[in-house]
Amino acid sequence: MLGLRSMETSLLHPRRGRQHAGQRRRRLRFTGELLVLGGLGGLAWLEHHAIGRTVAVLPRADWRWLLAAAGLELVSLMGFARTQRLILRAEGIQVRAIWMAATTFAGNAISVSLPLVGPGAGTAFTFGRFQRVTGDAATAGWALVVAGFVSSLVWALILAAGAVLSGNGTALVVGLILATVIVVVTVAGPSVLHRPKLRQVTTKGAARVLQRVMQLTKRPAGDPVQHVDQAINRLLALRISLRRSVEVVGFSLVNWLGSVGCLAAAILAVHAPVPWSSLLLVYVAGAAAGSFNLTPGGLGVVEGALAATLVAAGMHSDKAFGSVLIFRLVSFWLVALVGWAIFATVDRPSQRPADRSSQAGDS
Repeated sequence: MLGLRSMETSLLHPRRGRQHAGQRRRRLRFTGELLVLGGLGGLAWLEHHAIGRTVAVLPRADWRWLLAAAGLELVSLMGFARTQRLILRAEGIQVRAIWMAATTFAGNAISVSLPLVGPGAGTAFTFGRFQRVTGDAATAGWALVVAGFVSSLVWALILAAGAVLSGNGTALVVGLILATVIVVVTVAGPSVLHRPKLRQVTTKGAARVLQRVMQLTKRPAGDPVQHVDQAINRLLALRISLRRSVEVVGFSLVNWLGSVGCLAAAILAVHAPVPWSSLLLVYVAGAAAGSFNLTPGGLGVVEGALAATLVAAGMHSDKAFGSVLIFRLVSFWLVALVGWAIFATVDRPSQRPADRSSQAGDS
């Protein structure tokens, strides 16, 4: 009966119905923000020993390098935001830099704050934002897929470069194999999708994955097979210039190397020599450990992997652990808190999501 009355109110008084729906969304949002704050507080309590040791390290740290670490992490995130913005622009979608930065920071906060499902939830948030500015799920999904491919390719190249610098043959082989696989998939993918049988298999597999995402996020609406088919058609029709491709790869490289630079600055902040020849491999080891998402942002796992590889590279254990604590303070805690603060302000009714018109000054 209550549901019927609500429906009747919406039909007879559409404005009032929209107001009720808006109030429900605001209440849900407020509840979600409280849960997030509680979750971050819980994480802080669970990690209070590590946080206490970080606080003990900070007074002895060089504040100039601390500021440099924060600046380099900002450069890293802005590099990723720029990468996604360029990909959207290749599809003719113009978004403001501040909108893209807000999406990147908020999506990253969601991704690193939730165990196991964090990356999926962060991707779903970004997908919803992209869908709103692109107008359809196919373009939004395509932008995320391309960004993921480019980021994975650059990560594999960094792994190979780190292997060359350190003389680690195994890492070199792994990095080159990963990079080759990604390049082959990127180059051969369109020709494979032109074949009806292979395209049908690909569409069904991708549709099953999309259906699970739709069940979790309640978006996008419609038939997952149709969404995947539209995305494939859009991908096959896409033409990206060589200049734009170089820009996308370049800013993705800025994303990864900015974070590597943050780690180097954290090491310098504790007055320790940076193991330059092994630094890339050390960072990749930490990133790989955090990718399992067993804990939010890989808490505990990433710290252990980074500290162990730094010690193996020749650093004293105290210096290694102190630099890792500072690195994680900047790259995890600070970034997560800023991201959630931005999340609390995005998607407000007064916020304009994008400017679709091309402007000379918006580049």
